[in-house]
Order: sequence, then structure tokens, then C-alpha cells
Amino acid sequence: MPRLTTEQLQTRVIRIALVHFFMALALGLSIIVYQSWQLIPLEDVWKRWEVLGILAVVTTAVWYSARRITNLSVQKLLVGTFIALDVSLASFWVYAERGMAARGVVLFAVPLAVAASLRSRSALFATACISTAAYLLACVKYFVDYFNEGYSVELYSTIALYGAVFFVLAGLLWIAVGSDTTTKTRRF
Repeated sequence: MPRLTTEQLQTRVIRIALVHFFMALALGLSIIVYQSWQLIPLEDVWKRWEVLGILAVVTTAVWYSARRITNLSVQKLLVGTFIALDVSLASFWVYAERGMAARGVVLFAVPLAVAASLRSRSALFATACISTAAYLLACVKYFVDYFNEGYSVELYSTIALYGAVFFVLAGLLWIAVGSDTTTKTRRF
């Protein structure tokens, strides 16, 4: 499969940034709804707005840099910045939504999709490893901080399940966008 050109990757990074602006808007609306229905304490509302502000600032900086700098290595670094940002955001959201009981675990699909834009199997599976480790840390930290909200077996089986799902998703993304479909397919 041909490698991505600088122009192709630059276009992808700019589009990824635009999607991140939409994600920031969606997360902001969810904070407003949760706050208006008093589903989260006020001190947690502020923490979520801080994280959302960081998301908006970093996304803006990456978007601006992607438009101005036409260097392949820099474009790859910008994709890496989004991956790190997305893993951090997902980890925070999982912890903020009660660890293993969190609905925000779906946010870990975002860094995997961003990594797929590089068309690199190594980047994709490294992101799955990092996402699994970050999910594990967020869940275990919440479990230690609030030890009466679940059982150890529930904690570790949930971590194993979602960790496996991250790798399944990485594999499916690799098949969809990264693998060369013109070569012979191996039969099992």
C-alpha cells in the first residue's frame, strides 16, 4: 500500500480537528444537561469544563498548526497529539463517571479511529495498548478511591472485556483502512 503523502495526512489532520470541535460541542452539551438535571455535583461540573477547555485549546492549536506546517513528521506528531489528548479525555471521563460503571468508555474509540488515519498497524495497536492501560488505571483509581462501589472480580472482568474490545476495534479498523486488500488473503 502506498504511504500517505504530506498533503493527504495534512488534510486528514485538519478534518480530525474539525471532528474534535464537534466532539467538544457534544461534550459541552452533555455537561449542560447533566448540570441542569443535577446529575453531577457542582465541583465535578467545573472539572469537566476545565477538561473541555483543554480539549478546545489543544484542538485549536493542532488545527492551526496542521494548516500552517507542511512537514510529514510534524503532521504525524499532530496525530499523536490528538491520540494522547483523546486517551487522556476518555480516561478522565471514565473516572468522572464512576470507573467501571462509566458510560464514557465509548470515548476510547476516538483515539483508535484517529490512529487508524495514519494507516499504520503499529500506531493502531500501540494506541489499543495505551487505551487499555489508561482504562485500567482510571477504573482501578476509582475503585481504590471508592472501594464500596463494586467487587474486584467485576472490576477486573470489566477491564479485560473492554481491553479486548479495544483490540478487536483496532483489528477491524486495520482491516477497514490500513491493510492492503490487493494481496492474497491467507486462509486459516
